[in-house]
Amino acid sequence: PFWSEAARTGFVGVGAWVWMEGRSAYATAVGEQRVVQLADGSTVRLDTGSRIRVRYDEGERRVLLDRGQALFEVAHDGGRPFVVDAGGTEVTAVGTVFDVRRMDADVRVTLVSGVVDVSPARVETKSRMQVGQQARVTPSAVRTRVVDAAAATSWADGRLVFADTPLAEAVAEVNRYLVAPVVLGDGGDAR
Repeated sequence: PFWSEAARTGFVGVGAWVWMEGRSAYATAVGEQRVVQLADGSTVRLDTGSRIRVRYDEGERRVLLDRGQALFEVAHDGGRPFVVDAGGTEVTAVGTVFDVRRMDADVRVTLVSGVVDVSPARVETKSRMQVGQQARVTPSAVRTRVVDAAAATSWADGRLVFADTPLAEAVAEVNRYLVAPVVLGDGGDAR
């Protein structure tokens, strides 16, 4: 009797945890995009093949980007920073619009409006980004450059914009949205 009651309690606890975990996780399949309205009023637009998990507590709003890309429109809350964790890289904002793409250990952050701080996984310091900058983040460094933020986040409008992009790189980007990928034939160096 005691053990069966304890087992029942354990199963109920595990079941509740799995149910809550499922409610805070959002994903897209290849070729799919999805807009998610978060409890704090923030909006997340998930790109193809992406997955996030949302964790809120009294001191922080945290989103874990497990894979893929997402555009965040963060509702202002000065008392609870909004942190996106992409494989240890942290992007911290209070109220802003920014894009984060996780590519294995490398992360790309594009700032559309506001201000964000970016911290690589293995470095304690933060780099502050300005509007129109894109940061390429590795586990040990942040490198920023000026970009056309509208073009860099054009996927959120259902299109891809390329300028001075090698053909092989453009095809790889398009293939993220396709179940049957485009294959370049032999015919040069694909520039």
